[in-house]
Amino acid sequence: MHDQYHIFRQLPDGAPLWVETVSSLEYAQERLARLAKTEDGNFAIFHARESRFVTRFPGSVTKDTASK
Repeated sequence: MHDQYHIFRQLPDGAPLWVETVSSLEYAQERLARLAKTEDGNFAIFHARESRFVTRFPGSVTKDTASK
């Protein structure tokens, strides 16, 4: 199974909106950097196989930080 990374944009209400899927983390990071330069908004990368966010939206609360 090939890795897939999904790029999401954070909507004003905090909900994620899917933008696109790419096949490598390196390309996902490059796309995220380009999107951040040309578009307003927060973006994050989700790793499909591991079912986790590799990069989170700025200000996101995680289980680790929520209990502190």
